[in-house]
Amino acid sequence: MISPSEGRVYERDTDAAFLRLFRDNSSFAKSFIRTVTGRSVDDAALVEGQRRHVGSTGSIDISIRYPCGLLVLIENKIDAGYSVTLDGHGQPQRYQRTVATYRERGVEAYSVLLAPENYIKSSRLADMFDRCVTYESLREEISAADAALIETAIR
Repeated sequence: MISPSEGRVYERDTDAAFLRLFRDNSSFAKSFIRTVTGRSVDDAALVEGQRRHVGSTGSIDISIRYPCGLLVLIENKIDAGYSVTLDGHGQPQRYQRTVATYRERGVEAYSVLLAPENYIKSSRLADMFDRCVTYESLREEISAADAALIETAIR
């Protein structure tokens, strides 16, 4: 990993920071889930990185599953475009299909694009996700240890 002081942060770096925040900072996780669902969830969640999509190649950056049945699937971006699989399916479409499959099974599922505000504003496909959450909106809940990394990603 290149340090934020060197001016370059990679998506894998922010993936690791957000995974850690979701796992270790209950205030951060509760605030994020409230932003996505509009409600409070107090249960401890199973947080996983790089899970496979249902019925497609490609992976989900961060998956958060609660005992109450709530499932939040996060695509984390900094500046890269959306990937497309060999079968021609783009990331937003894969998230839509995966969420639809879970909903058909009775699961309360959401797809979330997590990215800097500029990325979300400039993305033609951001509206294909159920929710968009900016890095900037999470600043107050991000620990000091991760703040420099996230600020560099925003820039």
